Amino acid sequence: MAVYDVLVVDAQNDFCHPAGALFVPGAQEDTARLCALLDRLESTGNIGNYHVTMDTHFVLDISHPGFWRDEKGNMPDPFTRILPENLISGRWLPKDPSARGRALQYLEKLKETGRYDHTIWPEHCLLGSWGHCLVEDIFKRVTGFERREGRRVNYVVKGMNMWTEHYSVLKAEVEDPEDPGTSLNSGLLESLGSAGSVLITGQALSHCVANTVTDLIGNLEAEALERMVILRDTTSCVPGFEELGEAVLEKASKAGMKVCSTGEIPC
Repeated sequence: MAVYDVLVVDAQNDFCHPAGALFVPGAQEDTARLCALLDRLESTGNIGNYHVTMDTHFVLDISHPGFWRDEKGNMPDPFTRILPENLISGRWLPKDPSARGRALQYLEKLKETGRYDHTIWPEHCLLGSWGHCLVEDIFKRVTGFERREGRRVNYVVKGMNMWTEHYSVLKAEVEDPEDPGTSLNSGLLESLGSAGSVLITGQALSHCVANTVTDLIGNLEAEALERMVILRDTTSCVPGFEELGEAVLEKASKAGMKVCSTGEIPC
């Protein structure tokens, strides 16, 4: 019977709890289904390890409102999209005038990737806050695993660089040459690629899960991808971005990854 490593993407209060700053509708039910599966796998000793990612930000972040101002000094509302031409025209500018050149460079490079327009999010996953913490039911299971197995869970912190979004577990949207933490996480990639089987879950399917899957496809051989499983019923999309979630599931299937529900995982 298969032993699974479990990649849990950003299962934090701000995404998974209704009181969270960026709650993803459906995340509560996703968590309940995931925990039921984890309990089944734990009961038969079929979890090899957990890889748990933690989206981590400061208030001052290029994707938070406080970084930006309009011509009247107002901050953008959450979910505002800022394009390079908006900065060039002065519609939106960094609060710190000295950051203008670097911010424009980021927006232009992000646009070149073709993945997303730059989106302003509510302040979320602030380091040290309740919202940054793992949702309680996941926390209980990963800490319980450490106690039983006598081995540490692999925690992966991402998102602390203020100059770039870091949706993917594996690398930032735009790499910062001065910050190795934004470059490809070769250690995590190797761990996932060499695992017997990997279950992929977390929030949100449209963003952090989607970009993680895309980067796995871009950096692993077909044989490794065939051992990866996206748990479709344990991840949901940010409202308005559902097409991105469906697109990545199709891309994953074409690349040889499995897409299935928790009920289809043998224990």
